[in-house]
Amino acid sequence: MKKLVITGTLAVAAVVGALVGKQNASKEEQVFAAGRFVEVTLIANANQRFVTPRNRGRSLRANASRFSNAAIFRRCSVVPGTVNFVARTGFLTCDGIRLRANRRTAGANEDFVLVTSGRTQGLRANNGRFVSSERGRRAMRCNRRNLNAAERFIQGPRNGVIPVGR
Repeated sequence: MKKLVITGTLAVAAVVGALVGKQNASKEEQVFAAGRFVEVTLIANANQRFVTPRNRGRSLRANASRFSNAAIFRRCSVVPGTVNFVARTGFLTCDGIRLRANRRTAGANEDFVLVTSGRTQGLRANNGRFVSSERGRRAMRCNRRNLNAAERFIQGPRNGVIPVGR
């Protein structure tokens, strides 16, 4: 399968423009070209803070109290049953137990399964473990076996408004 390569800041308009009329486009390229993605914010259920990448995407933390453009993720589904999240720094990925947002291509490590629990969702990584917000105290990891408060997230709209009735 061909991989969608992202360089620098993600510019969807440039990707779409380059793919218009392209034949034999990969599934990832088709998703972005057709605009089949949603801009969301990830809000940790445990502390109601926004998830943002740090250190050029080498780590993520759930400790931003205010909305910023860094909190915007593009959620798309390339492989049925899984989702991918793309931050300004790159694809969200699970490296063993470390959660990062610095991949330029999407592969198996960048696929997550959404597990819905009431109004919140858990993200199950490719290693079978849930992503933990670590309550905003340290870098996020994908090492939890169970879906507890620190492993639940609210997917908010692009504008950063926390949904009512969480």
